[in-house]
Amino acid sequence: MGGFTALNIADKVGLIAFVVGGIAAVGAVILAVIRSRHRKRNLQEGWLDPIQLQEILLGTRPLLVDLRDPEAFMGPDGHIRGSLNIPFQDLGSRIGELATRETRPVVFVAVHEEHVREAMALARRSGHTWVYGLDGGLAAWRRAQRPLVMPAHVG
Repeated sequence: MGGFTALNIADKVGLIAFVVGGIAAVGAVILAVIRSRHRKRNLQEGWLDPIQLQEILLGTRPLLVDLRDPEAFMGPDGHIRGSLNIPFQDLGSRIGELATRETRPVVFVAVHEEHVREAMALARRSGHTWVYGLDGGLAAWRRAQRPLVMPAHVG
């Protein structure tokens, strides 16, 4: 007797576990490559995921612009620390507030992706070169368990 049938049960289980583990490892590598390509594509298109934004926050401090209305910005959902609140409908008249002495990234955060796209286009037309949007907005930031400034409760 030879081959697989000659192995005892413990050896068969061990071999199966080894094969399944190898398949899982290959799957993990493939998933990492897909995620890496997705992250690169998003970054090239001007979109950051919460982890990428966190990495940028550790380096050259970006100008974070929260495009929600003031009530939402100060409301129970909170906002990202250091964000400048410029409601989307006011951005055209307040675009000059994005000007800084040093070149640094500008990152827009909003509930609606189309607001971020329009804000990114306006910032680029105004001369900003490092312009990004937080992919998934504040909801993605929260899901990634990144820190938020929460309103003080009066009571």
